[in-house]
Amino acid sequence: MDLEEAVSRLRFKLDDVKEEDEETKLSDEALENEIKDAVVEYNSDYETAEDVEENEEYLVIKLALISCLRILATRYAQKMDVSSGDINVEMTTRAKRLMNLASQFQEEYNNIINDPKNKEIEIGTLDRYVARRDETAG
Repeated sequence: MDLEEAVSRLRFKLDDVKEEDEETKLSDEALENEIKDAVVEYNSDYETAEDVEENEEYLVIKLALISCLRILATRYAQKMDVSSGDINVEMTTRAKRLMNLASQFQEEYNNIINDPKNKEIEIGTLDRYVARRDETAG
């Protein structure tokens, strides 16, 4: 996955949340940085988004999304609640909603990472890698 594609996927996920407005919208550069951080957090052996295996890409995007939701929640928490006539926008409510989403996604991520089946997949991948390396060396 190249960085541009990862940014596009992350932007799509953020649009699903529908919480970004022009004032709080994260720049592409900020999304790139979140993806780079997520790659390293997910697996410190990976140096770039291009190194991430295809079956692991969604986990990196999920980590970046969690971080972005927390950033957006912080931005909303710093804003004042707005009320005008029948319209009432509570920024603290938006911030709480985003933090709850981030916590929910973090729990999902942790469950996937800690799932014994996931460990079996990783070991299987490692076994195939070692077997291929041995074949090319011999």
